[in-house]
Amino acid sequence: MNSEDSNTLTVINYFKNNYIKMIVFISVTLFLTSVLSHKYYKDNDQYSSSVKIRVNGSAKWNLGDFTNPHLDVLYFLEKTDFKDVKLIQRSHSNNIIQIKIPHKSLDKNNNEDVKKLKKIMEEYKQSIIERVNYHTDNIEKKLKDRVLKSKSESMQQSYNLKIDHLLQDRETFFFLLENKILYNFEYDGKIDIIKAKRKMAKNLVISLMLSIILIILSLWIKLFIREIKKNS
Repeated sequence: MNSEDSNTLTVINYFKNNYIKMIVFISVTLFLTSVLSHKYYKDNDQYSSSVKIRVNGSAKWNLGDFTNPHLDVLYFLEKTDFKDVKLIQRSHSNNIIQIKIPHKSLDKNNNEDVKKLKKIMEEYKQSIIERVNYHTDNIEKKLKDRVLKSKSESMQQSYNLKIDHLLQDRETFFFLLENKILYNFEYDGKIDIIKAKRKMAKNLVISLMLSIILIILSLWIKLFIREIKKNS
């Protein structure tokens, strides 16, 4: 019997004599991985729900510095304690800002974070009001100064008309803001476990692959030792 046939026979006998041990080893490894993964994700806020701030791209946000309203909201939220804040942009749809709300389990709601986020968005709303008022008052003051300095009646009428449009724009903007037309706070309270399940599945696959690698490695070591003994 040549060396290749001998090695093949060794491999066959190795699996034939140890397949029960291999099955037990893989099963125990997968069981421990499953238990430890479940405990880890349960203890480390792997369950979550999402608050969505849907920004109305068709509404008039062109007062002052509101050229990119979704980025303005995002910047405000990034300065808070909420770490998982991201912008979702899709073609032919409004921009959405999504904020992750962590949960300990499927049965434990996290209403405190939701209330905190609502309070933050109320603060953002007040900051918008202050900024729009500042911008409008500043422009109005400049236009009124021009009215006083202008000697042309037609120019005075033009400036006064701009003032009327400016004040009307502000009033319309505040109407949209108060009626949640500029952006909307959405929260359905649904807790997502897909992320935790996917991570557990990934850990199980990795554990299975490592178990197989260890078995193959042990077989390779056995063949290596056999060759050394045969050649010594």
